[in-house]
Amino acid sequence: MYLFGVCEGGMRALSLAGQYPGVFATIRAYGPALGQDNDPQSLNGTPVKIVEGEFDDVPPREVSDALFCEPAEG
Repeated sequence: MYLFGVCEGGMRALSLAGQYPGVFATIRAYGPALGQDNDPQSLNGTPVKIVEGEFDDVPPREVSDALFCEPAEG
């Protein structure tokens, strides 16, 4: 099963996937309304794709990068 959400729906899709790990094959979110309380660790390796429009900055890139990118080694 795949999960997709837009804006607050994107945030809720990520939250739902975190509550039910292993149920969804992948999660996609267009401009999810992310906050500091989002915990991507609860997704347990589920693939996530955050999509933004060319001129969008929702969520701000530093927020999505901090939550979903692996830290650089070194």
